[in-house]
Amino acid sequence: MKVLKNITVLLFLIFINSGIISAQENRPVSNYFGANAGYSMSRINTTIINGLNFMSGYHAGLVYQNFNNKNFGSQIEINYSERGGTDRFEKKYLTDTLGIPDEIDFNLKLSYIELDWMTVLQIGKNKNKLNILLGPNVSYLLSQKITFIETRLESGYPDKIKRNFDLGANIGFNYARILNSGKIDIEIRYTHGFYSLYESTSINNSIVNQNQVLTLKIAYLFKIGK
Repeated sequence: MKVLKNITVLLFLIFINSGIISAQENRPVSNYFGANAGYSMSRINTTIINGLNFMSGYHAGLVYQNFNNKNFGSQIEINYSERGGTDRFEKKYLTDTLGIPDEIDFNLKLSYIELDWMTVLQIGKNKNKLNILLGPNVSYLLSQKITFIETRLESGYPDKIKRNFDLGANIGFNYARILNSGKIDIEIRYTHGFYSLYESTSINNSIVNQNQVLTLKIAYLFKIGK
């Protein structure tokens, strides 16, 4: 039921995007293309030991914007995104019979290629704009790395994530400064994955293992066309 609910949310976001784009005028107002780069903080909200803590990473990619209306537009991105989580297992979670140290560091680093397709609501006048972005996120796992300082606890985790594809939703807030040749965008965005990365029995029967990512990034976009 939870998967069905998440798919319904994703389809609703796609419907919003499609509806707004089709309702726009045929005369293009502005088109932009450029690159973005930034810094992300991510975690996996697994139910094991209250979830993983946030891990820092990098984010970079290409951006295309199209505004057929002064207040509404669409934005498509292809990005490289680092995600994952980190934790420190303290003695209260471990038993002395295992012979495990008081604290053990655990790191899970994931690298994704992702596609974002968002509706943009733009407000503001002249050269300063504020944007609200909403839309789906589709990502594919490129690589993963699990690091333990103490390997005797490693049997509690699977060797690899079983699900390479992830579907999720984005919501972002953006400040844009319009220039003669293009624009500069500064954005903060939250991405929430819908699918569990591991099977339900992979981590202590945990059924919630979803990506959560907060990204701060800057983009420079060139104006293209008329």
